[in-house]
Amino acid sequence: MTTSLLVLVPRPYHARVPDSKVFPKKTQNRLPSQPNTSPLKDMKQHTYTVPLNQRWLTTLEVCEHLSVSKNTYAKWRQRGVAPKAIRLPNGELRTRQDWLDSFLLDGAEVA
Repeated sequence: MTTSLLVLVPRPYHARVPDSKVFPKKTQNRLPSQPNTSPLKDMKQHTYTVPLNQRWLTTLEVCEHLSVSKNTYAKWRQRGVAPKAIRLPNGELRTRQDWLDSFLLDGAEVA
């Protein structure tokens, strides 16, 4: 039985890796650029800014507004005393700014 010794030699950081024959450079297959003749080119771009009271806030942003930890916010949600929120398909919660404002105004106590 013969044992062979395998020695790994580190490649210098600046060593150039040869171009792959399987995946050639993308510049080789590019078509010559053509002028943009799209009718949409000259259309005015409309931007819509969401009013501040309709912004969707993440759980962290809500916790910062309420000055509570994520655990406290989770307990409030279990008890049903947290601001209204919706659950996104990815499982995250979102609360609208106006929902948070109304929660703060309804729950405000005068000392």
